[in-house]
Amino acid sequence: KRTGRIREVYHNQKLLCTLRIDGGLAITPYFAQILMKSKKFKENCLEIDKDSKPFVEDGRSVFCGHVVWCGKNIRIQSDVPVLYKNKVIAVGKAVLSSEMMKEQTVGVAVKVRDSLKSQPEG
Repeated sequence: KRTGRIREVYHNQKLLCTLRIDGGLAITPYFAQILMKSKKFKENCLEIDKDSKPFVEDGRSVFCGHVVWCGKNIRIQSDVPVLYKNKVIAVGKAVLSSEMMKEQTVGVAVKVRDSLKSQPEG
């Protein structure tokens, strides 16, 4: 449909984010890596261990047992960049808050929406 509403934001021919109907932003791993330059942004991210890295890169969910560190700004249903050694490997939606992720050892922490392997090169 052509409603005239802005739906996607691009920079240098690369998709940065998509505007959701609820007014939120669905960011891409590329945009999350740009935002990582800000120290405050890291509080919205979570870090995983090396065992789960290949699965998350393929677009699989992040489980609580594989979360090494998570920022204090993570809330349920918020967009969460998934990091491995301070590099963004995926972006997803939080199923649990940061406090719950730290307490639990089983269950899904983040449902991955977009990963680096799913991104087109160039």
